[in-house]
Amino acid sequence: MVEGELELTVGEEVRILKAGEAYLFDSRIPHRFRNISSARTVGGTYAGNPLATAAANAVLDVIEEENLCPRAAMIGERVTSRLRAIERRRGAFHLSLTVLVRYRSLRST
Repeated sequence: MVEGELELTVGEEVRILKAGEAYLFDSRIPHRFRNISSARTVGGTYAGNPLATAAANAVLDVIEEENLCPRAAMIGERVTSRLRAIERRRGAFHLSLTVLVRYRSLRST
């Protein structure tokens, strides 16, 4: 565990893992993880790599700070709305336009 608290159940055994702790078990045994803290929990199979954890946290911070999820949904709705308007006006032409839009977006990456 890097941050937070996690309830780990392996078979019939239940353990609470806190920051800095780890637990080795045979993954063939039925198991589950559950976040039991109200704070962000960072843990998992390879979560102990400090550089990977810092990079992942930085990405999540940017997504949250710049409000990217709602913004992406808004842009997606706007594009879909415009494509549907074209479809209503031009009928079957929409398929060619959709393919062209996807092709151009792939080419620009």
